[in-house]
Amino acid sequence: MNTVQPLEKSLSTPTIPRWVKVLLAVGLLAFLIRIPSFASSLHDARIKHRAVKAGEAGQHELEAKLYQELHQRYPKDTEVTKNLALAQHKAGDDTSALATLKLLVGVALPKSTLKELNQLISDLQPKQ
Repeated sequence: MNTVQPLEKSLSTPTIPRWVKVLLAVGLLAFLIRIPSFASSLHDARIKHRAVKAGEAGQHELEAKLYQELHQRYPKDTEVTKNLALAQHKAGDDTSALATLKLLVGVALPKSTLKELNQLISDLQPKQ
C-alpha cells in the first residue's frame, strides 16, 4: 500500500548540513575581519591617485607630500619610494630626493625602475 506523506512534512524546508553552516560562518567572519583593511587599501589608492593627478597638473609639492604619506605607511614599497624621490626632485627638493634614493641602495629593482633612477641620479649630479 502506498502511503502518502502528510502535506505538512512535504512542504517543510530541508535542513542545512552542519558543515555548510560552519563554512558560511567562517566565510562571514573572514569577510568581517577584512573590512577595515579594505577601507585602508581604498584610502591608500585614493592618495596614490591624487598624487598622480597632482604630478600631472605640475603640483609637485603636493605630489611629494602625498607620496611621503604613502611612504610612511609603506616604507619598504620600492615603487612608492621611487615615486617619492622623483616627486621631491620635480618639486626642487634635491636634498630630500637624494636622501630618499639612499633608502633604495642594495634593494633589487626591476630594470625599468633602475633606468628611471639612473636618470634621476644623473639629474642630481652637480653640473660642471
